[in-house]
Formats: sequence, C-alpha cells, structure tokens
Amino acid sequence: MKVQKNENIIVQRNSNGDIIFYDPESGNIHMTNEIGYLIFILCEHYTVKDIAMHIHILTGHENVQRIMEDINTFIRDLISKGYLLKEGDSE
Repeated sequence: MKVQKNENIIVQRNSNGDIIFYDPESGNIHMTNEIGYLIFILCEHYTVKDIAMHIHILTGHENVQRIMEDINTFIRDLISKGYLLKEGDSE
C-alpha cells in the first residue's frame, strides 16, 4: 500500500521530546516517539520491509517480522486518523 503524508498535518516536538501530529481541520492530536516519527517520514518513499530493516539496525531488535507487523499496524492507525492518506485518496 502506498501512502502519502496529509499536507495539512502540523508536526512539532513537545518539551518532553515526544513528536506531536496535529490536524487543524479536526483538532485531533496524536503523540508518538522518534521511531513513530521515522516511520511517518519514511513510509512515503520506502517499503515496510526497508523501514523494518532500518529500525532493526537502529534498535537491535531481533525479530524483523514483528517490526514489520508493528509498522503496518502503526501506518493503518495513522491512515484511520487522517495523518497519512492512501496514495490517490483526497484530503
């Protein structure tokens, strides 16, 4: 599944270092960590497998299949909340 970032989303870091996604149209806020932000940035241009390999290298997590499952769940969650759009969907 190809996705693109919703261009209306505002991304900021709060004082605790968490990454905040803010949708000014709906008022929805989603908080994530550095890995979540990395997935958000990379998912437009890389496959889930490629992202999983990067995270595997960064974190040392042994189970790449589990990383891929977690990435897919995270991406589906961001799509359901409108932070990511399936390529071709209108905003």
